[in-house]
Amino acid sequence: MSRLKVSFWVLLFKMLGLGLTFKILESSERKAIEMYSEILDSKELSSEEREVLKKVLRTSYTHSLKKSPGSRSSSTTSWTPS
Repeated sequence: MSRLKVSFWVLLFKMLGLGLTFKILESSERKAIEMYSEILDSKELSSEEREVLKKVLRTSYTHSLKKSPGSRSSSTTSWTPS
């Protein structure tokens, strides 16, 4: 992560507090997982690219569950790692 991004999140943390900053970060993570899922469905990806994206998606999904399993809503993507 770039120094500028770190500075941004530190400033946000100081202004909004830890709880709200984490909620924003988790929201971004869910959006990224949803975007990866949509890209994975694209017919334009080669099988090799699809496998790489599956690994990224699996890692992101697993990380998001470890971080906050109770905050997952049923409206998030239906993709589950295989």
